[in-house]
Amino acid sequence: MRKAVMFCLVVLSVTTLLFGCLAGERKSKAQSFEIGLEKIQKIEVLSPVTNHSTITITDTHEIKEFVEMIKVDDWNLEAVPSEAIKGKKFKLYQEETIHFDESSEEQKRLVEMATIILYEDEPYIDFSIKNNTFSFKLPKDVAEFLSEYD
Repeated sequence: MRKAVMFCLVVLSVTTLLFGCLAGERKSKAQSFEIGLEKIQKIEVLSPVTNHSTITITDTHEIKEFVEMIKVDDWNLEAVPSEAIKGKKFKLYQEETIHFDESSEEQKRLVEMATIILYEDEPYIDFSIKNNTFSFKLPKDVAEFLSEYD
């Protein structure tokens, strides 16, 4: 009987320890899956009214600055409030992947990699990549940066 109680205590202790370690990682953040924003080569900012491109960014330095300013590591996976209104859209492009039977010398075309939809007056986005959409709550400064981006 005593061995059974000791065994249960050990199992309970190990389980508590493991769940305690995982609790620190409980915050679901964007870094929990590989986004690959370092591969972006073009960004289009689309108007929420016309859905037409208002800005196109192709400068490598500007793109790198944009990626740094949106602080992906600080995004928290969270549902968008039901009353939120969709705003600007950011389309992110990268060069098409070269397949085994293709020449790397051929001109590569840009393909849409991901889409960010910003919500008006709310620090939330929908991030769509590879036919999956995730909703994130952004830090206030990131939401302001994106909303003021013109």
